[in-house]
Amino acid sequence: MLTKEQIQIRDPFVLAVKADKKYYLYGTTDKNVWEGKATGFDVYASTDLDRWEGPFPAFRPEEGFWADRHYWAPEVYLYDGKYYMFASFKAESKRRGTQILVSDDPVGPFRPHSDGPVTPGDWECLDGTLHVDEAGQPWMVFCHEWLQVQDGEMCAIPLAKDLKSAAGEPVLLFHASDAPWAVGSEDASNGKKNFVTDGPFLHSAANGDLLMLWSSHGANGYAIGIARSDSGDIRGPWVQDREPLFGQDGGHGMLFTTFEGELRLAIHRPNNTPNERPLFLPIAEEKGRLSIKREFSNPIALQRADPWIYKHTDGYYYFTASVPAYDCIELRRARTIQELGSAEPVVIWRKHDKGRMSGHIWAPEIHYIDGKWYIYFAAGGSDEYETEWEIRMYVLENDAANPLEPTWAEKGQLRTHWESFALDATTFEHGGARYLVWAQQGPAMQGTNLYIAEMSNPWTIKEKQVLLSKAEYAWETVGHNVNEGPAVLKRNGKVFISYSASATDSNYCLGLLTALDTSDLLDPQSWTKSPEPVFRSSEVTGQYGPGHNSFTVSEDGAADILVYHARSYKEIVGEPLYDPNRHTRTQELYWNEDGTPNFGIPK
Repeated sequence: MLTKEQIQIRDPFVLAVKADKKYYLYGTTDKNVWEGKATGFDVYASTDLDRWEGPFPAFRPEEGFWADRHYWAPEVYLYDGKYYMFASFKAESKRRGTQILVSDDPVGPFRPHSDGPVTPGDWECLDGTLHVDEAGQPWMVFCHEWLQVQDGEMCAIPLAKDLKSAAGEPVLLFHASDAPWAVGSEDASNGKKNFVTDGPFLHSAANGDLLMLWSSHGANGYAIGIARSDSGDIRGPWVQDREPLFGQDGGHGMLFTTFEGELRLAIHRPNNTPNERPLFLPIAEEKGRLSIKREFSNPIALQRADPWIYKHTDGYYYFTASVPAYDCIELRRARTIQELGSAEPVVIWRKHDKGRMSGHIWAPEIHYIDGKWYIYFAAGGSDEYETEWEIRMYVLENDAANPLEPTWAEKGQLRTHWESFALDATTFEHGGARYLVWAQQGPAMQGTNLYIAEMSNPWTIKEKQVLLSKAEYAWETVGHNVNEGPAVLKRNGKVFISYSASATDSNYCLGLLTALDTSDLLDPQSWTKSPEPVFRSSEVTGQYGPGHNSFTVSEDGAADILVYHARSYKEIVGEPLYDPNRHTRTQELYWNEDGTPNFGIPK
């Protein structure tokens, strides 16, 4: 069995076969996808969309097959009792086109059904998809390539009822440049821009609207947009949505419905070979409008406190947190936030047997800085005497591309200007400088305060160490005087630092510091503190002591996500720190009209 992360595939297409209670995953599966002799198409089978059997050879060309390269974008439909595959092919002396194959079984083997491509023989075409209109007329919607027409075209051609051939002339539906979100390349020899059309897929919305998902390049890489037929007919006219449905270097999407009735968007991401992987995103549909769902099934992970989730440029989310035994640092990764809970944790570092870093391994954070990975964490222990409460901050470094590889090196203690209880280091870049924010017991002060300093490298602070915040409000001093767990978010011309206050029971809550992004961040006068908690326990939802948060972004990059821990009960026997049931939870972070974050209540 394979996980999605182990399947390299472009142009993923999922066929849900209720009779088998299985999902079949097709796509561009050749390793030599861009050049060289093609092999064919593979198919994978799954009952849960997480673990997959295969690959199985769905199509292998017989001797004499007309195409020998660029086997792309197979889509499979159950039509009139058989399974039909629409796929693109090319040969050296022949135009690229979409041919139709057929099989009695979704696994194949598929064999040629149409006599060569159904697309026009003198056009460069790709990515044909099937649409059957309300009158029962089958159509193929396909792309007339930018390589031939520069401004890629989306076209439709009627098919014979047996799908063996075209039954009319192609109809132009729209150009790629019609979409406000599409970005053209600048390298055309005639001074005009090249615009790509890829991957059409037709969807009939519940309200009767006819939608087309299709891909091109957007401001942030490969993207999926939506076009709408004003008439409800395949011939249009088609109107483009202003913003893409997904715009973060992923695309060639299609929609399918799970056996539980949930609408999902299948895409590949990222859009570079050999790193592309399938991604299945939950979709909300309301009055013909599609959006990516950002509701999570909480908790994301059980018994993981002080959670930190970071989305890297490789398309993975990386997750670390305090484990109940406080004895190691574990790391896991997944393509979606929800899937982090079921991802296999990898222990990348264990506590020392004695001395420094031998106990209370707390609150690890993973950062990617100047081409290397760093983990900041707190640990107890002393080389002078036996104690777990000599808490200090430490740093690990890893120069591997994949931080789950066991090549972490200890960089030692992250030293501040005095030796005292110190923890919860986080780092961020702003205005060309790197800063550290952390919690520490101040000289002759009770409890922990927040400090900020500029850094000379990822494990060393510069000379100036500035007090940002101390526990002063009543809600910051319940049980203990606490300001800890800082997390930084830059939005709307401001720099925000959320932090946690009070004891780690149901009184634990979040406060917020705010500074203008043009201000001197090392000047305490640049910062204002919220007079009330911005996030606290909720009797309505039954979540208590929410705190020690981090921030990440949604899969489509369009929303900020709040990550935190909370318990589902208030009454705790003994020291709350040793109650293991602080669970990792996530929810969308909203924004007020004045540009400040709205945390809502814990869900």
